[in-house]
Amino acid sequence: MSEEGAKLQYEKMQLERILVDVRKQELDVRTYITGAHSTIRAITAIKNGESSSSMISLGAGVMVKANIQTDSTLLMFVGGETAIEMSIDTATSYLETQISEKNATLNNIVAFQKNATDRLNFVNDSLNKLI
Repeated sequence: MSEEGAKLQYEKMQLERILVDVRKQELDVRTYITGAHSTIRAITAIKNGESSSSMISLGAGVMVKANIQTDSTLLMFVGGETAIEMSIDTATSYLETQISEKNATLNNIVAFQKNATDRLNFVNDSLNKLI
């Protein structure tokens, strides 16, 4: 294989590795956004009195049914093992802000993924021309 072919093959391997990582990042962000939307729906239902009971995780796969008051506050984990007590409205606003930030991150990830995919296609075409 020529030196040019070897360089292209190396670049192809690097791009494929990068794309695996980027797809994982995309999945993580999409999963967070989906979970945050579900959480907003759940806490809104509690606030509106549509749901007064819920299953609460105690850990190790153990759940307990609990009644929740509509004026309850929530503990929101905000990163770094830190939890803050918030009202339902504040928690909803916090989650909506997080969703907006994650959507911006997702847009950047998708754009980067497209550029990397385009470059990978170019490299593959170049390799095919060398053969």
